[in-house]
Amino acid sequence: MTSHENNMRNAAVFAESVRREMRALPAEQVADLTDGLEADMVASLADSGSLPDAVEYAHDLKQPLTAEFELLVIGALVAAGF
Repeated sequence: MTSHENNMRNAAVFAESVRREMRALPAEQVADLTDGLEADMVASLADSGSLPDAVEYAHDLKQPLTAEFELLVIGALVAAGF
């Protein structure tokens, strides 16, 4: 197996792990957040030879969603007079 083929396999396994960590989100949202992930990870492997931790990576991808949700809750509470 060539280095590139090995990188592609490792990137696919990594991307599946990230998607599994995000399984609580709607499928469309997961697809949007992880679009192009395999290609990005193949490039990362070619450059640095390593991948980030899948759990941490998934957490980082979800952070903007958490912040957006918190703002929506705060807005609802303010609108309700709390």
